[in-house]
Amino acid sequence: PIMGAELLDTTARIITRTNPVGVFSLRTAAGATVVVRALGFQRRTVVVNDSTPTIYLQPSATTLATMVTTAGQ
Repeated sequence: PIMGAELLDTTARIITRTNPVGVFSLRTAAGATVVVRALGFQRRTVVVNDSTPTIYLQPSATTLATMVTTAGQ
């Protein structure tokens, strides 16, 4: 389960997020396109059919750049 994943119905322009256990509710028509994205995972596009979907996201292989911080010099 992925907490805070964003789901965007690109057809109706509706956005929702998953709850702390990865569950979401999104009322949309069959055939609508939904984009799912979450930090640390690859974006996924899903076309909705008449069944309740289980959507799997793949981890992203992104490496963050190095950051240097200094405290009060």
